[in-house]
Amino acid sequence: MRAFNDWLAGCLLARDVESLLDYRTRGPHAVENQPTDEHLLALFVALGASPEGEPIVRSHASYEHGVIAMDIYRFG
Repeated sequence: MRAFNDWLAGCLLARDVESLLDYRTRGPHAVENQPTDEHLLALFVALGASPEGEPIVRSHASYEHGVIAMDIYRFG
């Protein structure tokens, strides 16, 4: 189910807030990957607090046990 993680990364890097906030509908396999919101809410807070126009950098991307995404993002 890496499709959701790739979709999420693309939306974050593009600062596509509209798609991110509707991730349960727009993201591939979103409900299976994020059955509840609590893990993404912190990411949304960081995105909202980051300076607009500053780049977002995906500085690490890996998986634990083949299914748990361990990505690290830097905001502005």
